Amino acid sequence: MAEQEMIPINIGNINDGAVIEAFDIVIQKIWANILDLNTPATDTRSLTIRVDFKPHSDRCTIETEVHCSSKLAPIEKHTSKCFMGKSEDGTIVAFATDPRQMPPFREVHPVTSKFLLRMKGVKDQLPQIALFEIDAKWKLYTVEAIRRYLHHELPDAKVIA
Repeated sequence: MAEQEMIPINIGNINDGAVIEAFDIVIQKIWANILDLNTPATDTRSLTIRVDFKPHSDRCTIETEVHCSSKLAPIEKHTSKCFMGKSEDGTIVAFATDPRQMPPFREVHPVTSKFLLRMKGVKDQLPQIALFEIDAKWKLYTVEAIRRYLHHELPDAKVIA
């Protein structure tokens, strides 16, 4: 029977390579934390490797445990406000915007219209491009859409359109 070579324990082979494997896992968490824009860029991160040795009473057999942990930068503090109010049925609610203030502009849906795009190739030059409106009624539709929107949003206002 061939004699087996005895290799002393080192950081690469203790617990069948668990230190290196744990290091690789935890270092990825540190890299991700550094790249996270929600954490302070210059905070120090740390990685701790701990190996616990628990000898048996014979002092020849030792159980080993590998622990690898990290200290990451915390998520940066973000401050804001919310606004308290009551619903019609008296339920207390909170809002991200002040319900007492009307936003300066409401979203208006764009008016769609059909156009024809013509391109004419000219030798040794950039092409000539022209855009022609197919539906000339778009202005009337736009004015009517704005009138309806204003009438709906501001029912007491006089809209001339």
